Amino acid sequence: MFKLYVGNFDVNRSFHIILLDKNFQKINDKSTEESNYNSYLYCGNDNLVLSTVETKGTKNNPNGKIVAFRLDDKDNPNIIASFNSFGLNPCHITYNEKKRIISASNYDSGNLSLFSLDTKGNLTLKQVLTFYRNSLIHCSLFNNDNLHIVDKGASKIYTLNLEEKNKLITSITFKNDIQPRHLINRDNKYFYLISESKPLIITLEYSDGLFKVIDTQRLANNECTGCAIKYDKSLEMLYATIRGSNEIKLFSTSQIVPKFIQTIPSFGLNPRDIDISEDLAVVTNLESNGLSLYKKYTDGTLDYLNNLSTISPTFVKIKKCWTQLFIQHFF
Repeated sequence: MFKLYVGNFDVNRSFHIILLDKNFQKINDKSTEESNYNSYLYCGNDNLVLSTVETKGTKNNPNGKIVAFRLDDKDNPNIIASFNSFGLNPCHITYNEKKRIISASNYDSGNLSLFSLDTKGNLTLKQVLTFYRNSLIHCSLFNNDNLHIVDKGASKIYTLNLEEKNKLITSITFKNDIQPRHLINRDNKYFYLISESKPLIITLEYSDGLFKVIDTQRLANNECTGCAIKYDKSLEMLYATIRGSNEIKLFSTSQIVPKFIQTIPSFGLNPRDIDISEDLAVVTNLESNGLSLYKKYTDGTLDYLNNLSTISPTFVKIKKCWTQLFIQHFF
């Protein structure tokens, strides 16, 4: 059994929780009207779900929101906190569970907001980081005592030392309009980055507080754009989605530098996100309103299964369910 947590650009509903059986067929689909336009989710421990909520900078709601949900024993999401994101159209959220710090990337205002989340579910603003006039903050990544911040607009990655509140440095600047989009941690020394305008997979080495490019591989021609990237540590495999060509590309990273393995269609338009589990992969096709499901084999390669219809999916997270008891709770 599988649960799919699906964020979406649906103005009428909150995120979805879809239940699949062992044959990857949909059993049920839950959604609520607690919040809408959930651009990105973080699915943590203790049934915690964090969401960025875009407002598209409307006059009455100039800033986005950060919403914290707690799922009950039937997977109904209940809001425990809702807070101003202190920026326009937040598009990414992540959480350092050890330090209880939330990082929200405000894309259109080009800033990043840090919050603390206490044990009672209260959100408190810690810090707002501002960058350049042309900044577009697309994601951030916690790594030990550091937070790496990806600025697509200025083509930079910044690093903030969480123990030294004001110690923010530019850890790399990219040339030639690279437009970095998502950053993945391989082993704290090597990282993988997908770029948007020139669809590339970039391998980075991190040392002494700075990133260095050690390899660059083109994903497609410049009429396409790179989008999502995920890393399977157990199999040392990298998965990337490409908009325009609407494909998924797979790479082996057993030798650190990615080696191309497979291309498979996304079976939909605008593959915005991908998630992988031990035996399943799911892609969100934003413009064609569907999820593409793939069987994942022990070598990491994929084989298309089917599509599930859902409105404007933006994010997906797979969680495997191990007992029949869950089905009783879900219903």
